[in-house]
Amino acid sequence: MKISIIGLGLIGGSLGRATLAKTDHTVYGYDIDELVMTKALMMNAIHQKGDDSTLADSDLVIIALTPQLTIETMERICPLLKKDAILMDTCGTKRVIVDKMKELSKQYPDINFVGVHPMAGREFSGIEHAIVGLFEKAFFIMVPVAQNILALSKLKTYFLS
Repeated sequence: MKISIIGLGLIGGSLGRATLAKTDHTVYGYDIDELVMTKALMMNAIHQKGDDSTLADSDLVIIALTPQLTIETMERICPLLKKDAILMDTCGTKRVIVDKMKELSKQYPDINFVGVHPMAGREFSGIEHAIVGLFEKAFFIMVPVAQNILALSKLKTYFLS
């Protein structure tokens, strides 16, 4: 599976590190801070920096940003995503994000929108504190916008790897 992670702080960085350490998925990373991108490469949180072409080819797109930036990012990237791509967020607040996902799903019915809240974290933030084991034995609350069992099964398999 090709995975894009947008936002390489604690959550995005830890998801990337765990994915690289435990799977054979390809991970592309996106962050507005070039230093964070360099650290993510050095810490084995991503295989390479992503761009619009890698985003368009991704099977799973994970947005690990604040709620407002998540909404802005979803609006920008939805036109780029391929049919049957899974778009998930990792925000702690779900109502505003899922409401936006419902709105966008009407315009982009071929994208699988899933709100996700990982029940894990640390007292520190940033890529420097991203760890492979952050999500071990952690719960993930999933709020699917549509009941696409195949997309939910892919996410479940990803989270269990």
